[in-house]
Amino acid sequence: MAATLQPPTPAASTEQLVLKLDSLWEAYLLLLDQYQSAQQQLAQHLSSGHLSLARANFSSPSRIRYGQDYYDERMQASRRVTVESTDDSIHKTSITSRDGVSAVGPEEKNSEKYEEPWREPTPPSTPHTAPDPEPEVELSKPSEIEEHIKKNLESETKDPLKWYGILVPPALRAAQADFISTVERPVPELVNTAQQMSTVEVEIKRLRKELKKVEKASKS
Repeated sequence: MAATLQPPTPAASTEQLVLKLDSLWEAYLLLLDQYQSAQQQLAQHLSSGHLSLARANFSSPSRIRYGQDYYDERMQASRRVTVESTDDSIHKTSITSRDGVSAVGPEEKNSEKYEEPWREPTPPSTPHTAPDPEPEVELSKPSEIEEHIKKNLESETKDPLKWYGILVPPALRAAQADFISTVERPVPELVNTAQQMSTVEVEIKRLRKELKKVEKASKS
């Protein structure tokens, strides 16, 4: 005779629920550790950014202070928030750059300089003729002039540091790098981790209710 399948005993189902609950608690603790690490990074970046900003204001040669009270009216956000939905109804948040301003300053980018090997000088050759200048665009209609100005404005760099001239204080550049790092790294990690923790909390509550029902059924 073929063996008949028997329903699982309450003890077996209780043990399975307990194991699932333990794994969920383990995942929750790992997420909590990630959340606390992101909070520490956020505090470090903000503290370093405000300290660099204070140094820039202290060593500023002009009377203008760097801060939100002296923002240019043309200033726009240089970062864009992107929220993506997954099949599990989880929204993933990411930060992308809109104008190419990176958290890495030019000092860090050019830290590894390439030195060209020495070569013996060669005799002068035919003088190089400069290329003909590009012809100027003749704009007659007002709409063409507005469109030309708009294209030139869009092609310009939108880095806020350019508002303070070419020789920007290094402390101000460091403050910008710290604040950009704050927005790009710890902030989205905090948002995503908090949402994952909320999802795990809901699952833990559901399993605990189910476990109580099984325990009551086994006692009756």
